[in-house]
Amino acid sequence: MRLALVTMLMLIMLTIVSCGTWFGLLESDDSDGRVEEPDDEYLPGPNEFVAVEVLPVMTFRAVPEYPPLAYQAGKAGVVWVQALVDKRGVVRDARVGRSSGTQALDEAAVRSAYLCRYTPAFQNGRPVACWVTYKVQFIMGG
Repeated sequence: MRLALVTMLMLIMLTIVSCGTWFGLLESDDSDGRVEEPDDEYLPGPNEFVAVEVLPVMTFRAVPEYPPLAYQAGKAGVVWVQALVDKRGVVRDARVGRSSGTQALDEAAVRSAYLCRYTPAFQNGRPVACWVTYKVQFIMGG
């Protein structure tokens, strides 16, 4: 009796899944029959905690152009940049985390952030978006 009930439930579940796929209610990946997840990627806010097992690693660091007027004025400084790295390793948003005190240096650092590339962060074996913070130094003669 119990075996018949379990078998019947399995058949009902199999029918629901196959009918859902057949009627286009569920999209399945042809390679292994798994149900595809929507491509909507969750992008966390800049102050939102995201648990990750593997942190993003910068694979290409764009060197910001030293703003000519700031250079001529002898302005140097450090800008802390916050960048939102998506699950492909692309910077989707960037902002000043801590200013150098010179707007031109801050803007140059943020512009260059969009050109940087990363390996994505991973949680539970899947890539996830998260924020990273890194330092950009503007040094006279460097």
